Amino acid sequence: MAAQPDKKTVIKDLLELGKGKGQLSTKEILDALGEAGYQLLSENKPKDAFYLVKDTDGLDHALCQYVLAHAFYLHKASRDFSETDQSIAYCRAFLDNPQAQLLKNYKKMCETIDRDLFFLQLNRVAVKGKEG
Repeated sequence: MAAQPDKKTVIKDLLELGKGKGQLSTKEILDALGEAGYQLLSENKPKDAFYLVKDTDGLDHALCQYVLAHAFYLHKASRDFSETDQSIAYCRAFLDNPQAQLLKNYKKMCETIDRDLFFLQLNRVAVKGKEG
């Protein structure tokens, strides 16, 4: 089994890449964080995935947006209804990103996000029903 890609490992790998090339682009950094986060999701480690990419919040990088959306849903919003709005915002950012369609697993990612959104909306209705 491969070693878990934590933030230190990702940064170390990026530094090595940067030393070899003489520079790193923002895209290369975000691509590396997104790939590592996606790998953590596939290993069923949403908390680790979320904290790996959480500093990319607000940046327009499709893979990082997907990791944020799905990891945040699995880590927090599926258990804490007060996190529903933020999780929906992460999901919408991914779905509205035109670059998302270029990702190799785009269809599968959309199915996952659609499922997450469905459950988030259901949770929102259930909570409002209990309050009302």
